[in-house]
Amino acid sequence: MRIESARLAYVRFKKFPAGHVFIIFRFATGEEVAISPEADVKPGMTFSLLRGFGKTYRLRYFTRAPQPFIEEYVRNGREVKETPLNLSSHELERLYRLMRERAAALEANPEWYHTLCNSCATSVIDHLDEIRGRQHPLPGFLYMAVPSSLGRL
Repeated sequence: MRIESARLAYVRFKKFPAGHVFIIFRFATGEEVAISPEADVKPGMTFSLLRGFGKTYRLRYFTRAPQPFIEEYVRNGREVKETPLNLSSHELERLYRLMRERAAALEANPEWYHTLCNSCATSVIDHLDEIRGRQHPLPGFLYMAVPSSLGRL
């Protein structure tokens, strides 16, 4: 399936100047899919940025339809902002493939989520840097606090 576009989605945390990011891919058929690198929070637990500094959560990439995912955030009083990613068709295909491959690699060889070093923001930035053949000068976690800058990566 050909990928038509991609958007970076950002959900700000309620009590902390940071948030969660994920990518929404739109296919030529009109179908959309969100790929979301995130802490795998087990039933009965809640996510905590502080617990994210320890070996509490596994990093996983969840693939799902974006609308129910976004609606859940909105029901919980959180705003979801989206920024188009200015990528060529080749870069879109490569980003999608890299994220799917990373998801499979994490299933085979789990890694710990880390709030600053192995999070949704650092994962997305690493993928964008890889497809563009560069390394961003700032640590990825800094972009969690300045989400408007993520769309320009």
